[in-house]
Amino acid sequence: MPTEVGGKPRILLADDHPHLLTSASRLLSQDFHVVGAVSSGRKAVDVAAHLDPDVIVLDIAMPDLNGFQTLNHLRAMGSRATVVFLSTYGTDAYMTAALRSGARGYVLKTRIARDLVGAIHHALAGRVFVPSLTALSESTAGGGHVAHFHRDPRRMLDTVSRFVLACLRSGESVVVVGTEATRRAIADHVHSSAIDLQVLEQRRQYVASDAGQALAAVMSGDRPDAARLAEIVDGLERSRLEAANESPSRVIVFGEMAVPLCSTGNMEGALEIEQIWSRLTARLPIFTTCSYPLACFQDGRGQEHLSRFYAEHQAICHAPTS
Repeated sequence: MPTEVGGKPRILLADDHPHLLTSASRLLSQDFHVVGAVSSGRKAVDVAAHLDPDVIVLDIAMPDLNGFQTLNHLRAMGSRATVVFLSTYGTDAYMTAALRSGARGYVLKTRIARDLVGAIHHALAGRVFVPSLTALSESTAGGGHVAHFHRDPRRMLDTVSRFVLACLRSGESVVVVGTEATRRAIADHVHSSAIDLQVLEQRRQYVASDAGQALAAVMSGDRPDAARLAEIVDGLERSRLEAANESPSRVIVFGEMAVPLCSTGNMEGALEIEQIWSRLTARLPIFTTCSYPLACFQDGRGQEHLSRFYAEHQAICHAPTS
């Protein structure tokens, strides 16, 4: 558990840009106790040994030791601190490497004001935060339950299409339960990459269905029917086992099924779907991403609802808007 000062978790910052250290310290001071701000990886290791912070925010490109090397040194000396990376590098490769190294968060420097405080809170709650679905998938062995939140519909379609294509290229089976716009965008993106989607559909490596129809099939009144959801999970598991000899034994699911419930104010029904799905897939190699527009959480209780949705997922992806 965090060793808090005045009820606030203790944070150590490491970045070789003095202006960023000053602005980040100011940003974090309301929610956290910033116990140190250092300009290199080596200094971060030395200060962490004395101060034992709860969280260390590490720049990746630093003198002396880079962020990855710093994290290795911290673990070697037995540091218990949760690590969140801060970087200008926005590629999936860097984010995947960060998560595989043991970091619990990855924040782009262009998004510090929007994402850093939230990323630290997620990390302290045991969740992962990263602005890339592909990195989450590639850094996770087996199953998982991820929430993807977005503001820009066009950017969301591009992000999800690239994510699905990356999964298909790796040989994984993908199930999309999405709107017509989402299914069409994915199909167009896959076709443009010279992959024959019809062949993948025939092999059952790619399956797409309508989110609205899928939702109607699992609802009983204004609440989801757990038995019907269990039938869906059983079907995914049977398909996975049948394909296990020919492809990696994991299923990737991308879903927008609960969005209409949120859009009409039935937050309890949407949350119950998430809770049931978590229970049903907890021990299965099914990696599920549930996608929601942030517009669903703009009413008077929006932050309260959003926090409850966060709690039902192991990782959070807030898609950048720029």
